[in-house]
Amino acid sequence: MTSLSFPASSLQSLSDPAREGLPYWTFWLLLSIILLLLFFIFLRDKDLRRRLSAFLSGAKRKMLRLRLQAKLRKERDKKSGLWKELGRKAWSEDIRIEGTTEVFRRLKVLEEEKSTRQMEWHEIYSQIESLGKQREDVRKSHHEAVRAEETLKKPFEDRMAELKGREKDLKKQRAQAERETRDAAAGPRAAGPTIEELKGRLVGTGEEEARIEEERAAVQAELDARDRKIREMDLKHREEDQAREKGIREWEKKKETVQKRIIELKKTSEPLYERLGKTLDESRIEHKELAACYFQIDVVNKAIQDLQTRFEKLQ
Repeated sequence: MTSLSFPASSLQSLSDPAREGLPYWTFWLLLSIILLLLFFIFLRDKDLRRRLSAFLSGAKRKMLRLRLQAKLRKERDKKSGLWKELGRKAWSEDIRIEGTTEVFRRLKVLEEEKSTRQMEWHEIYSQIESLGKQREDVRKSHHEAVRAEETLKKPFEDRMAELKGREKDLKKQRAQAERETRDAAAGPRAAGPTIEELKGRLVGTGEEEARIEEERAAVQAELDARDRKIREMDLKHREEDQAREKGIREWEKKKETVQKRIIELKKTSEPLYERLGKTLDESRIEHKELAACYFQIDVVNKAIQDLQTRFEKLQ
């Protein structure tokens, strides 16, 4: 039986590598051969090379066109900005030419309203700053007033602690006197206070306890009055602070409304400035304040013309 089982196990161990597949080096060798064949086919096939070159060239031209279009947009935006700057200079220097009367009229209306709105904005801002400072001052004053009340309350708190401590001692003394009184009444005892003395001590302790209780009530009433006053101060301060906060929020809303209107006026003015600058650029009237803008516009125009020429060549 041993001789029969040995060949079977040997055959099993020999069949395992067959199930593992091809070695790695064989795979890479076959892949290299395939790539080499494809390379030789590419070298021999001129039409394939031409089509591939045309494809790559087309993709390159497309990328170049996209880059040139982006540069053109950038230069045109720059030119638009220079027209606006030219229009603002003409407006500030009151440089008028034929065909700009209506633009000047509309800009005047917009600029006057913008100036009024800006003054209104600064007034609202000053009001908000004043209310905010006033609010902080009132808060500080309130905290100081509360601290003053807490300081006035401190002696009464200390006195209440003393009375509670004294009351605790008297309870101990009463308990001891009552115990000694019971012991004296139970029978003969060693020399010490008599029953009458012990009873007198109990009476004195009770009287002092009553006096302490009365003083505690008075001190507690004072503490309650101080606490009530502090609560009333806090309540009044919260109500007034909420009213101030509400007022500040209302002013903030007004400021936001005015600020939005100023932004709208600026946006409305921008096309008018650009229109005015474009008209001046076309007329090119002589003026020292406009010469620098003319020069910058010429530089941008040349850049735009060069980019357009390069773009047309790629069509």
